[in-house]
Amino acid sequence: MTTATAHAAEPTHQVVPEDYFSLAWVYQVALSPDGQSTVWSDLRWDPDTRERNADLWHVDNVTGATRRLTFDPGFDSTPTWGPGGKWIYFKSARAGAKNQVFRIDPSGLNIKQVTRVDKGIKAYQLSDDGTAIYYTVSHKTTDDPWKGLKNKYGSLIYGHGVVTKT
Repeated sequence: MTTATAHAAEPTHQVVPEDYFSLAWVYQVALSPDGQSTVWSDLRWDPDTRERNADLWHVDNVTGATRRLTFDPGFDSTPTWGPGGKWIYFKSARAGAKNQVFRIDPSGLNIKQVTRVDKGIKAYQLSDDGTAIYYTVSHKTTDDPWKGLKNKYGSLIYGHGVVTKT
C-alpha cells in the first residue's frame, strides 16, 4: 500500500480584491481525437475593455508547447474537435454579432464562420461524422395563456411557501 500526504503551499502574499483581476479560468476542455492535443477556453480579465473575455488555447500533449489560438474580443467558448482533428469548432460572438459557430485549424489559422443564424445560436453539437451541426436558438413566446388573468389581477403580489401568522 502506498500513501501520499498533501501539504498546503505557503502563502506568497496577503490576498486582496485586486487579485481577482489576475485570475484566469480554464474551462471547456476538449481532447483531440488522437489524444495528442488539448484545446480549452481561457477566461481572463481584459483591462482595456474592463471585462472578462474568453479565448481558445491549444497545447501539444507530447511536447507541452502551448499557444493561444484566438485573439478576438468576441467570447470564444465551447471548443469541439472535428473528426480526425483537422478542425476545432467553437462558439463566438464576433464583431458585435450574435453567437455563431466558427472553425479554426489547430495551428490557429484558417478561421471560418460556419453558421449564419439571424438571432444567433445558444448551443451546438457537431455530428459524429462532422457533416452536420445541430444547434439551439432562443424562442421568444408571444402567446401568454395567463395574460388575461395577469391583467385582471395585476395588483396581486405572488409568492409561495408557508406563512405563519400569530
